[in-house]
Amino acid sequence: MSLELFSRTGRRVAGLAVAAGLALAGAVMSAPSSDALPPQPGQVPHINFGDQNRAVGQVRLSVGNPQQVGDADIHEVYVKVCNTATRALPVGPDTFSWTYRNYSTWLFLPHDGLIRDGLTNTFLASGECAEGSLVASGAQIEQMAFYDLRTNTRIDILPATEWEGIFNVDYARAPGASGVHGDFTGDKLADVNGVVGGNIMTYRSTGPVLVTHGNTGATGYGSISWIGKAGDVDQNAATDLLVRDGSGKMWLQRMQGKNRAGFSTQVGTGFQGVDLMTVIPRESGSWLIGRGADGHLYRYTVTPTWLRQTTRIGHNWQKVTKLFTVGDANGDGIPDLLAVHKDGRLFRYTMTAQGTISSTTAIGHGWGSTLQIAGPGDLDGDGRHDMVAVRSDGKLYFYHHNGRGSFAPARQIGHGWLGVQLIA
Repeated sequence: MSLELFSRTGRRVAGLAVAAGLALAGAVMSAPSSDALPPQPGQVPHINFGDQNRAVGQVRLSVGNPQQVGDADIHEVYVKVCNTATRALPVGPDTFSWTYRNYSTWLFLPHDGLIRDGLTNTFLASGECAEGSLVASGAQIEQMAFYDLRTNTRIDILPATEWEGIFNVDYARAPGASGVHGDFTGDKLADVNGVVGGNIMTYRSTGPVLVTHGNTGATGYGSISWIGKAGDVDQNAATDLLVRDGSGKMWLQRMQGKNRAGFSTQVGTGFQGVDLMTVIPRESGSWLIGRGADGHLYRYTVTPTWLRQTTRIGHNWQKVTKLFTVGDANGDGIPDLLAVHKDGRLFRYTMTAQGTISSTTAIGHGWGSTLQIAGPGDLDGDGRHDMVAVRSDGKLYFYHHNGRGSFAPARQIGHGWLGVQLIA
């Protein structure tokens, strides 16, 4: 497969700095906080449709009444958001959700010209306001919510009746997202991400042949020194990315389905000293595994606002040259860690549910000439995460995961990958 650079399809909004605090193995994280979205109505702040300039927390909200627009499936609501805090506030279709009864909760559609003066994703400085229409398709808007991504809190917008709060606000799903780990294109097959010239590209799996799909729009990082698939951190059914920039800052790049990047949030600093990393995706909170400057192996818990709970899970990892995962590699239901040693042997490190390493098994050899290895997810639709590798000649190979802790023989699925600096 030859590579083709796509023009940038979107501008990544400047990131939001929230990390501070504890230093360990070269990484800086914030103090612990709740990993989950807030509870149901009646226990979170709320306003009503039609309320104007209501102050709730560190924002002021004005929300109109939902109206049908032309086609019966299209509804819109006009909103205004003002930032009363001292820090920048992310605002746009990706920070509002809508609910129809108890059936489902969705993020609003990106503004596509259907409605004049649509609200677009932006960062508001302190004291600034943004206003415009939000567009939904498929059902009547009966309840809404606004999400403050700085603190991972929610403000409910409820019908102004005595029955307010009767509907459950579930995790908001991104339109077009499949819920399959690593799927950026919505076809229920994982895709491969690569960094080319500072752009994060998506290479679509067609079972498992890869075709260039385009730029994710996750641009503006400057130099990128590592990327990893973080799992669905914000639980919107789209796999998110962790991105380390050239200064060692770590960012959570939220994805919104159909290869569209959402807001990014700084979740750590000082990661330039962590030279090997991979993310083990988990529904109850993904783990970032990294080798620190001291040669020890550390585990960090990935949350929507920061990396936390640093724990040392191994020591003297200086002989390891590659670190990655294919999820559950031995069939025990717990995702595992894979590593290539300097002598070219491939090892499986069996993980426990608590995130520690319980045993080590050699499962291959001859991997010394491999430049890059990644476990992007299930590339062929059999329910198991597979592996891809770039060899020294620039050819890309696919390794089918057979479900017994090993892989089928390599199959070449591309060439010309020496120009891809990083893969995930």
